[in-house]
Amino acid sequence: MSSETATEALGLLSRQFQGQSFTNNKHINLCLRRNLEYILSVCSVPVSKAGDQEPNAIALTCGDIDSHRIAPAASFYAFQILLLARKHFQDRHLDNLANQPCECNKRLTSKMEGPYICVMKRRIERVCKGHIKWVFDYANKPTETFGSHYWVNGDRISDGNRNDPSCPFEKSLVDDPFQIIKAGDFSQTFDDPLPNKPAIQQAIAQWIAEIDGINKMGVDAFP
Repeated sequence: MSSETATEALGLLSRQFQGQSFTNNKHINLCLRRNLEYILSVCSVPVSKAGDQEPNAIALTCGDIDSHRIAPAASFYAFQILLLARKHFQDRHLDNLANQPCECNKRLTSKMEGPYICVMKRRIERVCKGHIKWVFDYANKPTETFGSHYWVNGDRISDGNRNDPSCPFEKSLVDDPFQIIKAGDFSQTFDDPLPNKPAIQQAIAQWIAEIDGINKMGVDAFP
């Protein structure tokens, strides 16, 4: 651990914690707070390649209890929780401006510097932006649709089938739309441009081609 990291950790101990209420049910509220912090602190794993610039790509994993693998459904719902939490802190952030100056646009020496609401908002935004970068720069491959499970570095865990118990991760029809919906929700939530837009367009085209290929009845779900 570097001296800077130790100093930052000690600084956090002296900060006043501001409890957040996401719902009127105290039990659900506790679960939501713990789940959010677990996603931000444990499930969010930065990934980088040689020559990468900030911000880092960030994998949203199943956590340490499941070897930090990435499942499309699990990372999708974690991403949705982050977007809802971001809206919560964004609303509180706007309310807070009347009482306390915001430091979000200042050049900060630490990611944890500034008022609590500003810090949480920045943490969530960093993970959301980094995860979209991970999905379309690391997990996405130009010649194939998305897989059912991934390692943190973006390598695909081989898809399995019901007849092969050694490969339990069976490809699902929702693997691709979950990733594409993330990009759409990101675009609606943030002013930042989508990273690697050509890769997103290619992923959509490959997904449509795949479902057309398995459409045995030759009919569409929507006219």
